[in-house]
Amino acid sequence: MSNYLVVSALGSRQPTLVQELAMLASKSGCNIIDSRMTQMGGEFAIMMLLEGEWNALAKMEHSLPAVAARLGLTTMLRRTTPPPRETDLLPYQIQVVARDNPGIIRDLSEFFGELNIHIVDLYSDTYQAPHTGAPMVVLNTTVNIPSDRPIAEIRDRFGRFCDEHNLDAAMEPVRGHT
Repeated sequence: MSNYLVVSALGSRQPTLVQELAMLASKSGCNIIDSRMTQMGGEFAIMMLLEGEWNALAKMEHSLPAVAARLGLTTMLRRTTPPPRETDLLPYQIQVVARDNPGIIRDLSEFFGELNIHIVDLYSDTYQAPHTGAPMVVLNTTVNIPSDRPIAEIRDRFGRFCDEHNLDAAMEPVRGHT
């Protein structure tokens, strides 16, 4: 039976950081089955979901602190279970482009929370608009909508929400694997 471990690490940007953590997972006998890795300011953030036998995960848990200390990383480990298969949920991709204002992510998460729609993935990026230099944000979000909910009604409410908050957005079903 497979076991699962979430590993998160944060540290200064280093060319071999991903290599070091991937090598440690491999040497421990773990398989990286999901990961997110990105630069955040001058830091580099990593989240990995590892799968392996209980002793492989234990080896990773035991080995990571020394590697983290050597690389100057802040880490967190947590045993977990695989995500449940929920066939009564419909995955949708939401993309929002707008002028960057504080509270956009809060407002968006509040909107979906009030509708009992789970946010599965959310990532954002800011940039300066060409020609004007206005601060802009792009939010890419995947949500799971209960299949018994009328999609047209949710689209209508989302459209009104976007109009009220001056957001340009698209809402499309996820096609294929994400």
